[in-house]
Amino acid sequence: MSKDAGSEIAREYKSPLAGELADWNSIRRDLRFVIRSVELALELCTEPLSSPTSDDGIRRLSLWSAALVTYARCFRTGIRRVRLDEGMFLGLGDQTARAIRAHRYFMDQRDRFVAQSANRSEERGVGLTLSDGKVSAIGPYLSREVQQGKRNMRTLRALARTLLAEVIARVNVRQRDLLKEAKMLTPEELAALPEIKWSPAKGDGDVTRRSRSQG
Repeated sequence: MSKDAGSEIAREYKSPLAGELADWNSIRRDLRFVIRSVELALELCTEPLSSPTSDDGIRRLSLWSAALVTYARCFRTGIRRVRLDEGMFLGLGDQTARAIRAHRYFMDQRDRFVAQSANRSEERGVGLTLSDGKVSAIGPYLSREVQQGKRNMRTLRALARTLLAEVIARVNVRQRDLLKEAKMLTPEELAALPEIKWSPAKGDGDVTRRSRSQG
């Protein structure tokens, strides 16, 4: 009797379709991260900020920056072989042009606020305080547009939700196709696949690490 009989064992399977499914699932996780980060930032918008460097100000900026970076990563090249593009907004009909404008705005925000330490959104220099026509004090100043209003936050969340629905559909199709592909493997081919200590995702894109004692 095979040692696999009567038990579930996860084995690593690689193919072009498997790699594509893994990439789409990675994008799905990123979009969920964007949505939740924005939601947490919105929860901190109940009161006006006393200062950008207050605790809430830093939390809001951190969440917003994380959302922007992760959102932009879905559209950029990298280790993933697939990526999102503006064509995914075409299904919105009359709202397509508006969605693309908003998308481009947020991509620009990511580049301006996150990727560059000196950019168009930052004003810095040295100021003089004059008293009776004479210099009485001197000091550097820094003005940076770092906070986003709730309307922009909700817009980014709406874009991410639209994209997530499309990505989930693509994940589901590829998962069905991959299951058919994998079922064509022979018992010998299955037995030769390396065992992994992760349970395969079951519909939600997450995985569960298995303890070594479970085999």
